[in-house]
Amino acid sequence: MERFQLNCYLYAPKDDFKHRLYWRDKYTEDEEADLKKLITEAKERNITFVYAISPGLDITYSLDKDVEALKEKLDQVKALGCTDFALLFDDIEPDMCGDDKGKYKTAADAQCDVTNKIYEWLNPEVFLFYPTEYCVSRTMPSLNKSAYLETIGKQLHEEIQIIWTGNHVVPREIRNEEIQNLTEIIKRKPVIWDNLFANDYDQTRLYLGPYDGRKVGLKKDLTGVLLNPNCEFEMNFVAMHTTAQWKLNRVQQFPLDSSSQDVEMEDQTESQGSTAVPEYNPRRALEKALIDWREEFYKRPQYSTYQAHMKETEDGDEMETGGKDKDKHKKTIAELDPLDLDDLYILSDLFCLPFDYGPRAVHFLKKAHWLISNVKLVKDGASEQKGSEWNEEAQHFNDCYRNLAILADKIINIPNRDILYDLYSYLSDIRSTLCLINSYIKWHGMRRKPKRVPFRPGEQEPWLFRGGLHGELRRLLPTEGRSDMFRRPEIRRATSRFFTVRPCFPSDPVDKEALYNVCRLTWDDGFSCFDISPGQSLNMDVESYPDLYADELIGGYLQESSDLCYVLEDELSICGFAVAATDGAEFQKKLRQNCVETLKEKYPESNEEAKASGFLSI
Repeated sequence: MERFQLNCYLYAPKDDFKHRLYWRDKYTEDEEADLKKLITEAKERNITFVYAISPGLDITYSLDKDVEALKEKLDQVKALGCTDFALLFDDIEPDMCGDDKGKYKTAADAQCDVTNKIYEWLNPEVFLFYPTEYCVSRTMPSLNKSAYLETIGKQLHEEIQIIWTGNHVVPREIRNEEIQNLTEIIKRKPVIWDNLFANDYDQTRLYLGPYDGRKVGLKKDLTGVLLNPNCEFEMNFVAMHTTAQWKLNRVQQFPLDSSSQDVEMEDQTESQGSTAVPEYNPRRALEKALIDWREEFYKRPQYSTYQAHMKETEDGDEMETGGKDKDKHKKTIAELDPLDLDDLYILSDLFCLPFDYGPRAVHFLKKAHWLISNVKLVKDGASEQKGSEWNEEAQHFNDCYRNLAILADKIINIPNRDILYDLYSYLSDIRSTLCLINSYIKWHGMRRKPKRVPFRPGEQEPWLFRGGLHGELRRLLPTEGRSDMFRRPEIRRATSRFFTVRPCFPSDPVDKEALYNVCRLTWDDGFSCFDISPGQSLNMDVESYPDLYADELIGGYLQESSDLCYVLEDELSICGFAVAATDGAEFQKKLRQNCVETLKEKYPESNEEAKASGFLSI
């Protein structure tokens, strides 16, 4: 925050149970020490530290004992050096208990009374209030007719700043006219609590796009902005960097008012008279952020979140390129194949913003949808021109996927393991799903069209359709919503290899050749399921007849039980298989009827039917 000239940190983590669930409980000595260290660090870096408490779940506003408990708790934090506070009444029921109804007309009256008492008791420099109706979609019955907002606007002390999120909890845009309308109701300029990058409502999504949907001119109508970030610490570099660029843009500044302090992002460099900054542009801001973020991938973190997972040598992560002289070939991945700016653009596009995918992500989605929807061009024997078009697009999709796989390999080997571990599960989800789609397209075995077209979000809250790009890609496949097909690997087992299991297509010469190649490579690996060595039943040399083992092992299954033949495929080719038959006796009968003659024709050296029939005894 100091680096980006952001100047306010609001402490309100829900995993601190004494912030919300057990708000009455005092902090222990160890907890006090941790909190004091955080407060002191913020002050040393000229960052306003705001301690927030959320008593709304079970407070009795009219009970003096509860009000005193709130004062004592905040006094404890004040003694640690904190001078700025916030009371949060968001995400609670608006109803009051019986005792409160006897003293207050409405919940707004009760909240204002308690908040004003706490404000006067603490005499803070900055004091924030988070209302129960904190966005337009949660006002009753509407923004302009909300008795709740009208009450807090009139009754809250004029020095208390009010938090607001916009039209929705996660708004696509925040416009000046909307904020100006709100200002008239609450009698002050609001502080925006911006959930644009928050991903706690759907932890299959991550947001690495630029700060967007808020014009620079919005600042003149606000007291400040608080950014609610991704849950993963290392994933907030782009969010903070681009928000800082938005904040430092000099086209508009936050208002400087002697009666109140800007809560966040007051321009601290205006007096320096430096060269004017060009008007904020999200894509340009993203480029600047990605250039700086790339450097972080190759730094060793000073404070590692994942020390338990890190198994490094004194010189850092190493990889072996092979060869007898291993020491000679040890290099970091940064030296061999570093990330470039285009790689990070792909990453940002895949995990952009709640309502927008980046250009590469949109390209992936459209291509996958077109290929799956139009697979009949190949299956139904369409014209050569249309079939050629489909094949070209399939090859292009495969190339795009291979580029993503290369990007993932680079990231898996970066020196900054904290970035890897925060990013890995999300990147793994996208990559494994695209791997499955890529294999599915190559197999072109779609028997029905997707049930739905890709979802392009509108003004709904983003949690209504979970999964983002990853979810949309999954919905293209006829998996009937089975989540067990998309498993997240454990972080400590980060791997660059991804596999797909799919039905085999024996009539496709590419599939059959790949299966036979697996057999050629593995016939003497010591794991043969044969009781006798391959070719012994035919009295033939398997090295002279490289297809012999495959013919004996899987040839019959491919011919007589193809619906139960499956292949294991990585990003390069088929690398394994599983074959089966539902009825062993019936299967043996079919082999005798159909396969023996095939083998005799292929291997004329085996003229005796008895020897050829030996194939059936294996």
